[in-house]
Amino acid sequence: MTGYIVRRIGLAAVTVLLVLLFAFSIIRLIPGDVVQLMVAEQGYAADVEALRRQLGLADPIHVQFSRWMGNALQGDFGQSLWTKRSVVEELKRRLPISAELGAYAIIFGLAIGLPVGTLAAIRQDSWMDYLARSSAIALLSVPGFWMATLILVFPLKWFGWTPPLRYYSWTDDPWQHFTFFLLPAAILGYALAGGIMRLTRTMMLEVLRQDYIRTAWSKGLRERVVVVRHGLRNALIPVVTLLGLQFGFVISGTVITESIFNVPGVGRYFFESILNRDYPAIQGIVFFTASIVVLLNLVVDIAYAYIDPRIRYL
Repeated sequence: MTGYIVRRIGLAAVTVLLVLLFAFSIIRLIPGDVVQLMVAEQGYAADVEALRRQLGLADPIHVQFSRWMGNALQGDFGQSLWTKRSVVEELKRRLPISAELGAYAIIFGLAIGLPVGTLAAIRQDSWMDYLARSSAIALLSVPGFWMATLILVFPLKWFGWTPPLRYYSWTDDPWQHFTFFLLPAAILGYALAGGIMRLTRTMMLEVLRQDYIRTAWSKGLRERVVVVRHGLRNALIPVVTLLGLQFGFVISGTVITESIFNVPGVGRYFFESILNRDYPAIQGIVFFTASIVVLLNLVVDIAYAYIDPRIRYL
C-alpha cells in the first residue's frame, strides 16, 4: 500500500497545480480587470498603468504565477487588493463557519439517505420503495439556489417571516448560532441525501443477494443483525466514495448558499472576490479548497482497505 499512497500523493500534487494554473489564467480573462474596477468605482488612481505596476499586475502572467506560487508554498497567499487584509487570516476566520455548515449538510444527507435507502432495499417494490425512489429523484432535480430563493421570498410574502440572516457565534448566542445554520444546511444536504439514498438502495440490493447473506438468514439471525452487520457495512463502500466526491459539491454549493443566507464563510468570500476581481483571494481559496478535495479523495481511497478487508493495494 505504501507504493500506492506515494503514487497518489504525486498525482494529487500535479492535480492541484493544474487546477491552480487554470484558475490563475481564467480569472484574468474575465472582462474588466481589478485595476479598471478600482479606477471606475473608487478612483484609486488616475494612471491605470501606474496602479497596475503598483499591484504587480504589469508583469507577464508566468512571472506573476511563479511569484505567487513560491509564496503560497510558504503559506503566504498574499493580501486582498481591495482591503489589504491577509488572505490566510481571512480563511482562518471564515473556514470554521463553512466547515460547520458543510458538516451539518453532510450529517443531514446521511441521516436521511442511509436509513431511507436501506429501508427501500429491504422492502423492494413496496410503497415505501416507490416513495423513496421518487423522493430521491425529486431531491436531486430541485436546484438548491432555487429552493433557497423560494424559502426567502414566499414566507416573507405570505407570513411576514424570514429565516435568520444574522450570524451569531457560539459564545454570543448558542441557540441563534445553531438555528442560523439549519436552513442553509438543509438546502445543501437534501441533494446529497438524494444521491446517498439511491446509491445505498442499489448497493444494498446487490449485497442482499450474496451467498453470505443467505447463510446469515439460514442461521436464524435477526433482520437487524443481517441488514446492519452483514449487509450495510459492505454496501457502504461506494457510499464512502460518494461522500468524498460530494465534498467538492458541498464546497461549490456554499458559494451560492452562503451568499443567499448571508453566511460569512469561505463561499461568500469567494463570491465577493470574484465580483471584485480580487486575484490573490481567488487564488488562495482555489488553492486551499482544491488541496482539501484532493486530500479527501486520497483518504477515501485509502479507507477502502479498512472498510473492506478484501481490498488491498499493492
